[in-house]
Parts: sequence; structure tokens; C-alpha cells
Amino acid sequence: MKKEYDVAVIGGGPAGMASALAADREGASVILLEKDKALGGRLNQCIHNGYGQSIFNKDLTGTEYANKLIELINNSCVEYLLNTEVTEISLDKKISCINFGKRFQINAKSIVLSTGCREKAFDYLIDKKGIYTAGQAQRIINLEGKKIGENAVVLGSDDLALIVARRLIYEGAKVLCVVEPAPYPSASIKNISYCLSDYGIPLCLNSHIQSIEGEEKVEGVHIVTDTKNGQKKEFIPCDTLIVSMGLQPQYELLDKLNIEKENLTNTAVIDQKRQTSIEGFFLTGDALIIHSSIADITFEGEVAGKNAALYAKEQSESKNSISVEVESSDLIEYALSHNNIISVKVKSSNLIEYALPQRINTLDHKVKIYFRVKKTLRDARLDIFSQDELIYAKKFVVISPEELVEAEVNIQGVKGNLTISMEA
Repeated sequence: MKKEYDVAVIGGGPAGMASALAADREGASVILLEKDKALGGRLNQCIHNGYGQSIFNKDLTGTEYANKLIELINNSCVEYLLNTEVTEISLDKKISCINFGKRFQINAKSIVLSTGCREKAFDYLIDKKGIYTAGQAQRIINLEGKKIGENAVVLGSDDLALIVARRLIYEGAKVLCVVEPAPYPSASIKNISYCLSDYGIPLCLNSHIQSIEGEEKVEGVHIVTDTKNGQKKEFIPCDTLIVSMGLQPQYELLDKLNIEKENLTNTAVIDQKRQTSIEGFFLTGDALIIHSSIADITFEGEVAGKNAALYAKEQSESKNSISVEVESSDLIEYALSHNNIISVKVKSSNLIEYALPQRINTLDHKVKIYFRVKKTLRDARLDIFSQDELIYAKKFVVISPEELVEAEVNIQGVKGNLTISMEA
């Protein structure tokens, strides 16, 4: 192992491996650092199908998808270290690492952070037996081969929650219901069909768990549902509670460097190259935003890795700059520029969660902007303006929160800020 590299990639999940491979294709020397004993990240506990079609033209399990990327890594010039924890990164791109108690330092010209995400914390007593996060349940069932319960209630309706619910059915357990506090599910329409409808699992919307019965272990939950006629209360006996409060990016290694963030959302500010406010530091994958598609994560990794290599080789240059605003709307969660042409500057409001990228450094004739809505919309219309001129419009029959929706916009001759609005 050398001590000097053009590009250092921290995190060996799909985004990290894609970043390393893209940087390698640009001729950069690359080191990939992974804290676990194997590359692959969360893919290693995803044994269900649904991966790989758009990247490898095959329907693969998560582990098979990871193995495809690992094979590409092994056939490249990328060096990688497993069981390696990165403890600190300095502004001059010195990376402090520890591997089985041995401390060492790596120097890089550019750094890609692809450290993924973690599950959001929840308030329920986790010392009570029978309560698991969705990620914990998935790992125990898929990696350890253990059954975690006979009768389960799932709190949360995101994709991970529904996939775990289906997995419990496969293992012979009963899933009594999925409880969702919002008036609509947050999972994709596909997973609602494949994971709930196909197995007759009830979905309780506008509902929350008021309390949990049992001293040392779960014996049941009290559910309260808001209806037009008031609150409906129900007790459901169960021995297992799966909690899925969603995922959040983790990029704490960059926090000490005081990278710029959105004030309202605490989201890292990046440009279309996935470069943060500090030159030479790139952010990608679920460490940037939570993706619903491994294909999107892989693509994001490639964008960051390529540009990190170009930065390291001093081939990246900044040209024109414009900004993109998301008009005050309670329907758009974030907008994302995807093909190295422009980035998005968002002036957040109390109605918009976040938008990425927030900066524009280069200009070309067309750009793909991806956005995500906050809830499932029907008969929706997307409008994009340059100043007062409408430059893009599209109607959608239905859009779900799990989709990254693409809008390819012709920006030739654009002279002012872009404003994105959605009506439904």
C-alpha cells in the first residue's frame, strides 16, 4: 500500500465502489477504505431481487449486485483496505485511519465520501425484547439466519419497512399490520403492491402506536387511528415490533471541516460535480441524499469519482454560474441535477425539505434535473421557468415519494435563475 493517492474513497458500498471504478477509469491512483470486513455495504444484507437491471441487464439480488461491483474492483487498479476505520480528515486531505489497532495516515489529492446512511433514532424503549429497527431485523434474518418473532407489527411504511415485512412472511411469521402516521405511505407503488397487497398485510394510515404492552418483552401494541369521526383505538397482541423511521445521510467526517450546509435542512451544499464547498472534497450516494434506487446510487458514485479524478489531475475547471430556485411548494422535496452540466441553487422554504445540488459551475445546452415529491401525487404538473419565461412543462399521471423524477431541460440561452414549481 502506498501513502499517496490521487483519489481516496471512504466507504465501500455501491456508491464508493462506483466512485473508485470511475476514478480508476480516468487513470487516477485510487484507494478505497471500508470499515467492515467486506465491500458491499447494505447490499450484503439484501437477499431479495430487484437490483441490476439497468446497470448489468440482469435481475439480481443485493448481494449479487455487490459481487458484480467487487469483481470489477478486483479486475481494476483500485487498491482497497477492509476493516479500516477513518477517524479524521484534515483540510489538506490527510486521512487518519485505524486497522486492527494499527494507526496510519493516507494522503490524497481529492477525497470522495460515500459513507452511506444510518437509521433515524426512535423514542421507543429499545431495551425491551422484541423491538428492532428495520435494518436490524433485516440483518438478523438475512445474515445471521435467525427468526425474530411469530407475530409482528411494523411501524413505518418506507421501502425498507415493507421489504422487511415481506421477509417476515417468508420466514413463517405473521405481519398483523403496517402502521403509518401520515395519511399516505412513503414506499414506492411497486413495493406497496409486491410487499403488502400480494400478502394481504393491512396498512393503517393516519395511525400511531400510543404504547407498548409488556415488561421485559413486547406483548402487544396500542394503536390510535385518526378518522373523520374521531380517534379509533385498537390493541393488537404481538411479540415483535419493527420500527422504520427512515434513513439519514451520515457524513460526520466532513463536519469538522465546516463544510457549507443549508440552514433549514442541514443538507451539505454541493455542485453538479458532487463537490462540497471545500475544493477537492466530494460527497455521493446515500451520504448525499437517501436514494430509492441502487442504479441512481451507482450513477451518483460514478459522477463523484470521475470528477474527483479530474480534480486530482487538475483538469476540472469552473466556467459560468447560474442558480436554480425551487418555488415555494408543499409538493417538491428536492431537485437534483445529474449529468455534470449545471447544479441547483435552492432557496429553501418551510415547504421544501431540500434540493441538490445547490450550485452551478458550468453551463451547457441541456441538463437533467431530478426531483422528488413529498407525497404521492396524481394529475400533477411540473413547470420550470427562467425568470418569467416557461422553459419546461410536463404532466404526470402519478408520482410517488420514492421516485426520482427526471426532467431534461434545454438551458441554451438561459440568462437568469431557474424556478421549479409543482401543482396537483
